[in-house]
Amino acid sequence: LLLKRIKGVENVRVTGELVREFHIFVDPDRLEILGLTFEDVAQAIKGTNLSIPAGDYKNRDGEFVVVVDELYRSRADIEKTVIRLDGDGAPVTIGEVMSGAEITYRDPLYLSAVNGRDSVGLKIVKSNSGSALKIVAEIEKIIAGFRARLEREGVQVILTQDQRIHLNDSITTLGLNLICGIILVTFIIWLFMGWRNALLTTIGIPFSFLCTMIIMYVTNNSLNEITLFAFVLVSGIIVDDAIVVLENIYRRLQEGEVISLAVLNGTCEIAWPVIAATATTVAAFLPMLIMSGSTGEFFAYIPKAVSFALMASLFECLIILPGHFLDWPGSRRLSASKYVDGGDERKVMIWLRRFNDRLVAFTLKFRFSSLLAVITLFCAAMVILYLSLTGAVPLIKVKFFPDDYTLYYVEFHGPPATPIAETRKRLQEGSRVILAGGPEQVSSVMAQAGFFINEDYQPVWGNNVGHLAVTLPSRREQKFPDNPDNDPMLFLDHVRRQVASLSNDGWKVSVRPERDGPPTGKDINVRVSGADEKSVQLLATALSDFLCRDPRLEPALTDFSSNQGEPGRIYRLKVDPVKVAEYNLSQAQVAYLAGSVLDGRYVGKFRARDEDLDMKLKVDSGYLKGPADALHLPLLSGPNGSLKLGDLVSVSSYFEPGYLNRYNMNRSINLTANLKPESRLSTPAVVQMVKNYYRSIAAGYPGA
Repeated sequence: LLLKRIKGVENVRVTGELVREFHIFVDPDRLEILGLTFEDVAQAIKGTNLSIPAGDYKNRDGEFVVVVDELYRSRADIEKTVIRLDGDGAPVTIGEVMSGAEITYRDPLYLSAVNGRDSVGLKIVKSNSGSALKIVAEIEKIIAGFRARLEREGVQVILTQDQRIHLNDSITTLGLNLICGIILVTFIIWLFMGWRNALLTTIGIPFSFLCTMIIMYVTNNSLNEITLFAFVLVSGIIVDDAIVVLENIYRRLQEGEVISLAVLNGTCEIAWPVIAATATTVAAFLPMLIMSGSTGEFFAYIPKAVSFALMASLFECLIILPGHFLDWPGSRRLSASKYVDGGDERKVMIWLRRFNDRLVAFTLKFRFSSLLAVITLFCAAMVILYLSLTGAVPLIKVKFFPDDYTLYYVEFHGPPATPIAETRKRLQEGSRVILAGGPEQVSSVMAQAGFFINEDYQPVWGNNVGHLAVTLPSRREQKFPDNPDNDPMLFLDHVRRQVASLSNDGWKVSVRPERDGPPTGKDINVRVSGADEKSVQLLATALSDFLCRDPRLEPALTDFSSNQGEPGRIYRLKVDPVKVAEYNLSQAQVAYLAGSVLDGRYVGKFRARDEDLDMKLKVDSGYLKGPADALHLPLLSGPNGSLKLGDLVSVSSYFEPGYLNRYNMNRSINLTANLKPESRLSTPAVVQMVKNYYRSIAAGYPGA
């Protein structure tokens, strides 16, 4: 409740909490001795464990709500429930067939742990207007108030996936880029136009970003990782307008104009070209606003931040910079100086002018050859770009977002039918391996057995799968082994070597980073589809072997997988309709019982002290050593003995895919993989290789 009150928090969800239930266990041997069935007990409980509203009642003392409340409140209430009356009038109660009753937990869909200890999590989701930095600070204050009480109870509070780490690192990167930009701009302008002009230009950089942040605040746009990325992107562009305006004013001074006229005429002369140039740059980014889906939501911040920054730089160079140039100390003496009138021109300018004059003279002397050379270079660049984008020849490796991350996943895939408890043990082993690296390599490790998150941020469920979400420490705290530059991509190779020992006994372990940018899936995505399911399966197998074993691709690919899901082991109970009809039963009755005896059946509510719990009737686990034991349970009682479940059902066991996928109404299988960071291959190049291989074998797989 306190966390929900924090300004900027949209929702707080509890994760990993086990759900309490009340379980009643019956003894099959006692059922058979007394001539009862599982269904008899279930119906007796449903018929007596009731809570029925009966309206209201008014008298002179007030109004009362009337309710018939017969919900069980204790084990004794359950034991006294009458199942039937014998011929002599003696009641047969549930207590005579019940072997136990207790409050326990529902079988979990997934299990959570943090830093190797079982955990319950509070997932805090911020609103669009919320500040992660402020929210986390408020969370820490609230936790501090409860820490002493929690420590007395042996409860440890751990903050995982702290967004402040990445935000602070991004802000640091932005600051370093700004500092480098200011130094470089100052140096270059000083080299050609002196200290005074250099300082006037660099003042515009922090001013433009200040104005940009004010505009973003007024327009209700947050400062986040994406906008910081846009600031770094635009940090080298915002000084262009100021340099153009300043150089034009400087040129007019050199031509002999009075400083006041030079400032006015120089700014007015260049104003519309500068506005047009800025508008074209803004126009180049604005189409990103019309992108749809999650990718569109991600990219929408970039054109906004870039546009705001460019508008701020335009305002600074046309309105503020001329005033600074005119009123800067010593400006009145500037028009009379030798430096302005060209009497003391810098050597670098003299050298560049001579080089430029010779280059222009040479170009004009051989104008057709020069034009042909420029066209040839342009065409060559287009050919290189085309070959790289299509993958025909991997000359250029195209990557929009850098290989950087603050969170990585270690995914575990176990043999089919692995219980979730065994998966949890594997994850605990993995947590210990990761935590052995110390605080310089890991901030926190969150383990979740029962599912993992794929590259499209979608959960993949299964008792035999799980993942570790490992948060890295901040960059200033990182110290990766055998990695002096603390390269995060090289560190992943170290992690893969660490967890390689866990890939045994049918278990597969893979490591991947949570990359910056919108969800794009894996680098390589090959879809095999067709009307013939067998051909699709065979072709997918052939392409899978090609991706994994081809000498050009095998060293370049990692994290190979398909979307067929984890195969499940099926134990099927099939009802025999002929035998069911012989005993005047319905298939629904038999199927309902067959589905209840192994996992139990919910038969109502149990009123505990603090809440109403779901109540489940189950066969004593000591009797059911395996699914085959369920076949001996009595289904129907009679004077000649009981009818067993095995008399009416047959059993089969087999494996089947976790799920089937279709694309355009055809059976579909997707093969995916990632490119290793050090690989020279690009995604189009790999796709082209797969297409060429498919063309060579397509005739052998009709219908796919």
